[in-house]
Amino acid sequence: MPKPDRKFRRYDPDQSTLMPHDMRDWLPKGHLAYFMRQVVERMDLGPFYKYYDNDGRGCVPYDPRMMVTIILYAYAFGVNSAREMARMLYTDVAFRFLAAGNYPDHETINGFRNRHADDLGKMLQETVLLAREAGLARMGIVSLDGTKMKANASLAANRSKAGIDEKIKRDFDEYLKRAEEVDRRENAEFGDGEDGFILPPGFYGKDLGKRLDEAKRQIDAEDSRQRSEDEEKAAARKKKEEEAARKGKKLRGRKPKEPDEKQMHLKETKRNTTDPDSRVMSTAKGFVQGYNMQFMVDCESHIVLEVDTVQDCNDKRQMIPMLDRLTKTHGRPIALTDDAGYFSAPALRAALARGVMIFMPSKNRHKVSGVVRQGPPPDGLSQAQQMEWTMATPAGRDIYKMRCSTAEPCFGVIKWAMGFSHFELRGLKKVRLEARLMATGRNINRLNTVNIERKRRGGTLFPPEMRSLATS
Repeated sequence: MPKPDRKFRRYDPDQSTLMPHDMRDWLPKGHLAYFMRQVVERMDLGPFYKYYDNDGRGCVPYDPRMMVTIILYAYAFGVNSAREMARMLYTDVAFRFLAAGNYPDHETINGFRNRHADDLGKMLQETVLLAREAGLARMGIVSLDGTKMKANASLAANRSKAGIDEKIKRDFDEYLKRAEEVDRRENAEFGDGEDGFILPPGFYGKDLGKRLDEAKRQIDAEDSRQRSEDEEKAAARKKKEEEAARKGKKLRGRKPKEPDEKQMHLKETKRNTTDPDSRVMSTAKGFVQGYNMQFMVDCESHIVLEVDTVQDCNDKRQMIPMLDRLTKTHGRPIALTDDAGYFSAPALRAALARGVMIFMPSKNRHKVSGVVRQGPPPDGLSQAQQMEWTMATPAGRDIYKMRCSTAEPCFGVIKWAMGFSHFELRGLKKVRLEARLMATGRNINRLNTVNIERKRRGGTLFPPEMRSLATS
């Protein structure tokens, strides 16, 4: 091939280096990988090391500090697949820098993540503590919001108890046909003896059987729960009717159906055979098979304070559990703001009894009324009317505006900027861990952004003794 007269920079990919490279030279100054090492160095990893406090037998394990670092960096980078993490240890410079010449395979990474699920879940608290040490996440006004996240399962896998039995029979018949076909083919190749007999792959594996059994168990439990609730409501109604009869009055309202009659009109309970813990969730774009993630975010610093993953499609019963979780881990906030989906009079009374100011509309809308109120609500108003009055005050309007710029952008960053469109793991316990790791990655990215901003002003997020890695 003829070469032009113009000279180019030397390119010889087969040329070996005379001196070993420092991998820190391959990453730009201020890269997230440097900050990740700095963050992990400040975390309490004692519980991870305690697990390996034994007599030393067995294979030499990977250093938990390295494993925690690459897992947290992967979630901050937008990777939640163990196979993808293992691949990037070879192909991505930042992963190779953080692993320092270690190459755990995907089974090792996934095993570490499952084995230390509780300790990895606590890393979110560690990032909040780091933020508070840096003067962030001061727990003034906190925003609560929820989003639906798709599970690692399909809507088409939802089946009733009868449908599960039918699937078992259909799959079993299919496996038997495949077995007969394999037998005929092997008999023709090896003869009629037992030599060469191979069980067909996928023959009703134990994992599939466990999922189907768990789905049937949950269906029975749900049917039993619904029947118990109907019986309790019928007994309460009967008691009210007897009290009204003694007073010579007639109880108003439509008489509820009897439990047996109501059961005939109930929709058949279904569960997903791929992930029995997942539920059908209603979203603005239709229905998805997934979970409901609940995030509490500090309105001032945009740091995620607490996370939970629930099976309820409705947010109405999530405010008090999330508030209690936050109070237990980091203390009580001054004020809490959330949307109308969380409003219920009992939850509002319980939150006020805990000493937390609540700002949320009582109606299904995002905008408060145009009427401006002043001062505390007058006496004689219902719980909903008191909240509407509070939301119409100048302070209520200003505080509620902060909600739209905290929790919802946090979901946008996690789903679109970081690329977490669905859960990779299955089961409620595992997706709770995954949601916490997503939030941990989000917090680390946020802390890195604040650190870069402070450096531009001549400061730093952490004390000077931890500055060496960040300025490498």
